[in-house]
Formats: sequence, C-alpha cells, structure tokens
Amino acid sequence: MRARRTLAAALRDWGVPDDAIDDIVLMTDELVTNAIEHAGGPVWLRLRLHRGRCVIGKVGDGSREAPRLRHSDSDAENGRGLALVAALADAFGARVTTTGKVIWFRRRVRSTGVTFR
Repeated sequence: MRARRTLAAALRDWGVPDDAIDDIVLMTDELVTNAIEHAGGPVWLRLRLHRGRCVIGKVGDGSREAPRLRHSDSDAENGRGLALVAALADAFGARVTTTGKVIWFRRRVRSTGVTFR
C-alpha cells in the first residue's frame, strides 16, 4: 500500500492527470506482483515520463521465461495481471535479457503538443 501511495505521489509531482494515475499504479502493481510471485532474482522497477506525454514503465526480474496472457474464470482470484495491463496500456511487451526479462508498458497521459512541467 505504501508503494502505491509513493508511486501515485510521484506521478502527481510529474503532473500526470488523476484519471491516468490509478491505471498506471494498477499496471505497475500487477507487473511487480507477478515478478515477485513468479520469477526469481532481483526485481526492479523504472518509470519515466517520455516527452511529457506518456509514462513508460519497466519491470525486470531474474526469470528468462516470457510471460503469457492467461484466461481466468470470472471467479478466479488471480491470473488477470497481464490482461489488465493489456487493457489499460496503449502498448506493452516483454523481452528476454541475459539476466532475466523486462516487461514494459506505455500509457499516454496527455495529447500531443501538451507537455508537463
């Protein structure tokens, strides 16, 4: 919970509109949780504001196994993380590295021509 509040505060400091903050926090939380629960090695997170218009998030872990979308029953308690990211992100993907993998998402938060502080 503290990590979510810290992330939301950082996004507000960047000037990200409130309507996008909840989605970005949810996507980040899902990817970090997946990395902790399903992968080995250190887990890391990077977020950046790209050209004042979109937030790019990257989560890395020590597993070289590519993530896969799963179809969960409506009453399942887990298995929807990547589906949520796919629904909320403008784009997302994964790449295997020499030390594990990186899963990334991009979410537009402003129209072209409008920049943040």
